[in-house]
Amino acid sequence: MAEYVADTQQVGAESTSAPGDPVALSTFATTTVILGCVFTGFIAPVLGAGLSFFAAVAFFGGLVLLMLGLRSSATLYAAYGGFLMTLGAVFVPSFGMASSASSMLGLFFLTWTIFTGMFLLSTLRSSLSTVLIHLLFFLAFLSLTIGELAGGMAVWLSIGGWLAIVCGLIAWYNAFVGLLSTDHSFFKLPAW
Repeated sequence: MAEYVADTQQVGAESTSAPGDPVALSTFATTTVILGCVFTGFIAPVLGAGLSFFAAVAFFGGLVLLMLGLRSSATLYAAYGGFLMTLGAVFVPSFGMASSASSMLGLFFLTWTIFTGMFLLSTLRSSLSTVLIHLLFFLAFLSLTIGELAGGMAVWLSIGGWLAIVCGLIAWYNAFVGLLSTDHSFFKLPAW
């Protein structure tokens, strides 16, 4: 969920070791931690309307990145915005989808496991933190897929939730590194 080295070279910018758009990365981190908290059981899955704000930020952030010529990041953020919109709709009580959500979510998470796996492979030459974010996100979706396709197996769903929480924390760190890289900060954090 971070801007890739290929993207920064594409627009002629200087390559950094922990790149990324702090707004989009913070949105990703927030929603990933919330998603993780739902599947670990910390909060009830009443996400519906709450996810729509984050979905819009991710989606429109992806469109801005597309206008900047950052295709990989744009694809990822716009697609993740769509994912959040769909997931939010599943949990809106008046839509009535939550009752049959297990097999549907299993298939939905399977498609996102494949999509995230493709992005993981495309980030292998990026910074360690970018690869780690994608690896944890992939493993979280894989665990959630197994859990949902196994009929809501709590152990796998909890593992997926914890992986998502750790992924979100690393994404927040990456976003903070991006915020501190401006000329206005008094200190900088190490980028890895």
